[in-house]
Amino acid sequence: MGTPKSINALTSLMSLVGPNSDLAQELANFPALRSQANYSYDQMRARGQDLFDGIYGRHAVTVEGKLRSLYPDLAEVVMVDCYGRLLGETRYLDGRDTELCAIGSLVPQDVPSQLKSHCLGAARMGATDEMVQAALRLAKLICTKRP
Repeated sequence: MGTPKSINALTSLMSLVGPNSDLAQELANFPALRSQANYSYDQMRARGQDLFDGIYGRHAVTVEGKLRSLYPDLAEVVMVDCYGRLLGETRYLDGRDTELCAIGSLVPQDVPSQLKSHCLGAARMGATDEMVQAALRLAKLICTKRP
């Protein structure tokens, strides 16, 4: 599910930000956003379903059915944890900007089907074609840079 890559990406980000920066200090003192005290399973499921439906539009039922046919728990993990807990958090980014970030994260993973779905989903969430193309170009540019 990309957890190791997420850890590595955050490690790189924080090394650039620096441990004594204002941002690092603020994050260190920030309460966890995703805990049982904050949200119930049903709330996360509903939030995930709302975002999923917004991204996939008229294809949402079909896509969810495909996930469920692969393995029922996969559909639940995707809906509750990926879409509900992670992508559905809108305190900092709205659905449109979350989808633009998803595009950027999918480019280096070489997953064309998911990339296409999220490019279309970004448009459904309000991104213009120019925004989607810019996200694609930026991600490709970053992927081609060597340290």
